Amino acid sequence: MAARGTKRWADENQAPSNRPQKRAGKSSELEELLAVAGASRCAKTADWRLEDAFSFRQRVAQQVLLPELKEKLVGALTQEWSEMEKLEALLRPTVGSDSSANDSLIRLLLHVEALQSEIAAGLMQLLPDYQDETTDSGGFSMIRRILSQFRWLERIIDGAALVEAASDIMQVQYLWSALVLAKVVHNS
Repeated sequence: MAARGTKRWADENQAPSNRPQKRAGKSSELEELLAVAGASRCAKTADWRLEDAFSFRQRVAQQVLLPELKEKLVGALTQEWSEMEKLEALLRPTVGSDSSANDSLIRLLLHVEALQSEIAAGLMQLLPDYQDETTDSGGFSMIRRILSQFRWLERIIDGAALVEAASDIMQVQYLWSALVLAKVVHNS
């Protein structure tokens, strides 16, 4: 039987650990998931960096074969693009030594067949949030930058789902415009 007072709790009377502490708030879940595939975020600019776009796409495709990892990745991506600055970083060209690394991270992920439909639907759902936005200094609105991610895709996996998502957005936009017009007419 152990003597009283000899039991040590994990937080008292122990030497500090030499393990590096995880910095709170510094690394997002998306960064951790994509680091395995070879992507990282530049500390100063928040742009995404990867050395080889082709290898990145292959590694992500292997990761998302497991449904729980696919769900985590899509959830982390959705959380990431809920902040405008992070969405802009996802839409900017990646930085890297590979000559083909000029695609954005979103576009590279749209090339992964298992992710394309969910990412495309999520991007379409973002469009109404930016309908009143003016263009940036380069003459591009956020809507235009989001839609440009679909340009030159090698393959559309589920074209019907993409058209349905776009149709839903257009119907919502039409109804919203009709409601605003009816309110203006009613108030005048």
